[in-house]
Amino acid sequence: MRKSVRFLFFTLSLFFVIPFLYLSPVFPEVPVSSYKTASAKLSLEKIAFEIKRDSSASIQVSTVTAQSAKRKMEWGKIRLDYISRLPWTDEVQVKIWVLLFNREGKKRGKLSQNLFTVLTETSSYLNVPEGKGNSSVYFIHPDTLNRYGEVKQIHVELWSKGILESKMDQIISKKNMSNKLNLKDWWMRFQPINSQLFLPLYTPFAFDKDNPSSAVKLS
Repeated sequence: MRKSVRFLFFTLSLFFVIPFLYLSPVFPEVPVSSYKTASAKLSLEKIAFEIKRDSSASIQVSTVTAQSAKRKMEWGKIRLDYISRLPWTDEVQVKIWVLLFNREGKKRGKLSQNLFTVLTETSSYLNVPEGKGNSSVYFIHPDTLNRYGEVKQIHVELWSKGILESKMDQIISKKNMSNKLNLKDWWMRFQPINSQLFLPLYTPFAFDKDNPSSAVKLS
C-alpha cells in the first residue's frame, strides 16, 4: 500500500514538473566578443596596405639625379576604416605602428632585433560623424622603404577621451621571414621612430578622392 502511495506521489510530481521544464525560456549563448562590439563607441573594420607610384615622387626622393635613379620611387599607403556609433565624436585619436623588415640586413648577418624598424604616429580626427564612412590614411616615403625595408605588419589603436575603444593587427606579408621569429607585441618591444608617416596633404597624393574628409591634427 505504501509503495502504491509513493508511486502515485512520484507520478503526480512528474505531471507538474515536466510541463514547467518545457515552458522555461532558453537563452541563447552569446559570445563575449559581441558584448565588446556592442558597447564600443568606435571599432576598426579594415586595415589595407598598397604601393603607390607617382612621377613626382622622384623630385622629393633626392636632388642628385644619379642617386635618385638607383632607388625605387614607390610610396607605401596605409588606409584604415572604422565605425563610429555616436552621432558625433569630439575627437578620435588614432595610434599606428608599422613594422618594417630589412632583408638586406639579414644577409649581412645582423642580429634579429636590427632587422626590424617600427614607425609610429599619432593623429587626432575632430568632429567625427556617425557611420562607416570614417577612415585614416598614412603614407611612407620611398626613401624610408628603401632604407628600412618592406612593410610586414601594422598595429592600430583607436582612443577617445583616454579610453581604448578598438585595436587591430594586420599581417601584410610573411615573405622572407622565418616562422621562428617571436614577434608577439612587437609594437611595444622595438623602439619606434616618429615622424616617418605622412598624412596625404604632405604627399603627391593630396588630392586623391579616398582621402579622409574629417579635420585632422597631429598630436
